[in-house]
Parts: sequence; structure tokens; C-alpha cells
Amino acid sequence: YVDTLLYILKQYEEEITYKILSNELIQQGYFFKFNVNVILRADIKTQMEALSKGVNNGIYTANEARSYLDLPAEEGGDVLMVNGNYIPITMIGQQYQKGGDS
Repeated sequence: YVDTLLYILKQYEEEITYKILSNELIQQGYFFKFNVNVILRADIKTQMEALSKGVNNGIYTANEARSYLDLPAEEGGDVLMVNGNYIPITMIGQQYQKGGDS
């Protein structure tokens, strides 16, 4: 895919965009893009689980995951989020001690 199809498909996308869309639509950000990831991706359930884990563990922002699915970015979606319940194993129990810092 990377060594052969990617380059050719990118050329097709650019040519179709140029020939079918008006300059106004192109300036507004419209373009054509083939969904070639279908070849490489797992079923939708597996894909969503993997993206959810990536977002929940601070690997992807929500907008990066949305981009992977060819969805538009959302306001506030560029912040890495992690579960605040995670603490280092060496600190287990400290949150229950008086003052929490000892």
C-alpha cells in the first residue's frame, strides 16, 4: 500500500478534486479522499475500541481520533485526556493518609 497504491491514489484524489469541485469549494476546504484504510483497518467495533483506548490513555486527542475516522475536528478536542484515578504504584495508599503528602 505505502510503496505503490498510496502515491497513485493521492494523485487521483487531487485530480478529482481539481476537476469536479469549483475553486470556491476548494477554498472552503472541500476535497475528495478515498477510504483506503478499509483495507488496513479491522471491523468498526475493534477500530472504535482501539481509538477509545488511545484517547482515554492520552495517546490521541479526541480530534486526532476523529481525523483518523475522517470526521471534522470539534472545539476543545485537541487536549490530551487521561484518567485521574491512575497513580504510580509507589504512591498507593498515600491518598488515604492524613494530609495526603506524607
